[in-house]
Amino acid sequence: METVGAPNVSDFFPVLAPADLQGTRRRLERLFSRLHVVFDAEMDERLRGRDAGQPRKNDFLDVLLDVAAHEDGKDLLDRQTLRSLFRFATK
Repeated sequence: METVGAPNVSDFFPVLAPADLQGTRRRLERLFSRLHVVFDAEMDERLRGRDAGQPRKNDFLDVLLDVAAHEDGKDLLDRQTLRSLFRFATK
């Protein structure tokens, strides 16, 4: 939240955005990669639990995994898309 809320020069001068003068983009990429590790671990744990016959928790993750499993070969909800949804759901 600190990184996103901090003033950024490229917000005021968009032509400077590709230079990433303050390192905001690099910092956010590191933070999101850490979040992706957590999200992947939770998804993997939940899928292993399903395979082992554990009861469902009927939460947001279960609903998304159900939709992803019933897409009939369409890759609308692949792992990358699920990560993005989790990111927005945690805000």
